[in-house]
Amino acid sequence: MVILILAYPVLFPEPGNSLPSLASGRWPVIALEEMNAETAKSKTIVFVEDNPVVLAVYRMRLQQQGFQVESAHDGLEAIKILSQFVPDLVVLDLMLPKFNGVEVLKFIGADSRYQKVPVIILSTNSIIDAAEEHVLERANKRFVKGACTPAIMVEAVRELLGDLSAPNSASTATPAEGAQPTEPKTGNVPTDKPIVV
Repeated sequence: MVILILAYPVLFPEPGNSLPSLASGRWPVIALEEMNAETAKSKTIVFVEDNPVVLAVYRMRLQQQGFQVESAHDGLEAIKILSQFVPDLVVLDLMLPKFNGVEVLKFIGADSRYQKVPVIILSTNSIIDAAEEHVLERANKRFVKGACTPAIMVEAVRELLGDLSAPNSASTATPAEGAQPTEPKTGNVPTDKPIVV
């Protein structure tokens, strides 16, 4: 608020503009709305995936939608990243080198800082070991790689984060009648097909 008050003389240099009359204007409200929108766009996702092709495709799609994506290529790297900050959401493969996804979920579940952080499992197998099924209950959503697409992932992420990070509705608009499906402009991988390598 102090920053906004100090900015008034620069923005409104005309004589006779007093702080009380300026404060009653719409400008501070607009500025706060813009700051809130910018904050919403900076939601951070930790994406844990050891397959570089799958990681690259999903990361690109999520970044196109305004998300910040921190990637980890194994469970140990994921735990190191999660130890540094609390993300808004985690996407987690189960079959990982060093520490598997169940171990990462145990780490997340053991720390109260991550209590409200949604977790999406994206894996070729939904269960590693039947004895570990109770750990997988911590996940908010589970997808099998062969049935998931980047578009489905974006929709799930938006749902879990309250749809705050959608930069615009153009990317999710339905195509016009008779329009041919197109591929994304930044690559040649369609977003409506599963990415399995």
